[in-house]
Amino acid sequence: MKRKTVIFALLFGVFAAFGDNASNAAETPQPTVPPATQPASKATAKDAAEELLKAVEQTGLLEPISPEHAQEFQDFLLKLLNVPAMLEKETAFPKAPTVCMIQGTHVATFVIPQFDDDMALELKKLAELVDKEKPIALLLNLCKSCGDSTESAAQLLEFCSTETTPIAVLFDKETKGVAETTLQELVQRKCLTFGEPSAGLPGPRKAISLSNDATLKYYATKAQPIKPQIDLTKTADHAKWPRTAADHLTFRHIQKKAK
Repeated sequence: MKRKTVIFALLFGVFAAFGDNASNAAETPQPTVPPATQPASKATAKDAAEELLKAVEQTGLLEPISPEHAQEFQDFLLKLLNVPAMLEKETAFPKAPTVCMIQGTHVATFVIPQFDDDMALELKKLAELVDKEKPIALLLNLCKSCGDSTESAAQLLEFCSTETTPIAVLFDKETKGVAETTLQELVQRKCLTFGEPSAGLPGPRKAISLSNDATLKYYATKAQPIKPQIDLTKTADHAKWPRTAADHLTFRHIQKKAK
């Protein structure tokens, strides 16, 4: 109980310090910025997290850190930054076949579970599949997609800019990070979209290494979720979403041919 009182006291001290900084900043008139484009969280989130981390480390509770204290740390960080955060150890993302034709259709799909260093290799496989199968459309599946590699996002967008086959995107409420940033760009390029509103957490995460070899990762920006043109939320079974999107793309292709 005593250790808990100590950590709370330190944490509230950090809150107070940031409150003083905010008061000083308020004395200088600042132009009003719309909430959707507010850049302040980008500038202050890492500083606040590092300050809070320093305060907690002084208690000696971070080595080793118990699940109870890890949760306390996350809760206070969320209140301070108002952004999602998580404590995690870096692990290799499970790999699975990502490029194939959707069974029973002439639509090719590229499942992207994570934006990582393997993007170039997967895009090569996709290009080979397109040359061989001549699909009527490509479906980029960003459901549950995340990752922090902006380089892989650039590679995907470059591929999409040179590909002549119509491109559609499938995403869900767990599409976030660099995947959501990429989705934003594809929407601007008028790609047809399917699924449900995205997470509203675009961009790569910020990261702070902890003394117990864990990493605190958090999104420093928030945005309005991206809404799909064709909402699939009524289809409860997400496994059916790719086929539903493929059938819709097939119907659009037939309509276009009939004109």
